[in-house]
Amino acid sequence: MKDKLTQTNVARLLGVSFQRVHTLRIRNRINFFWDVNLKSWVTSQEHLQKYLNQRGKRVAVSSYK
Repeated sequence: MKDKLTQTNVARLLGVSFQRVHTLRIRNRINFFWDVNLKSWVTSQEHLQKYLNQRGKRVAVSSYK
């Protein structure tokens, strides 16, 4: 998956707590996948942008590094 974002990265981008992102993952609002190499749940910028579009929010995801 290109441009992987961890739950922590997503929390920083959205300006919410890690627990909130965890809840979004559990409820399948944002699609996360387990990355064996990172040993972490990750998502793509595309999945995050899809969630944001559904919520009507705008965040410059591509500017986060």
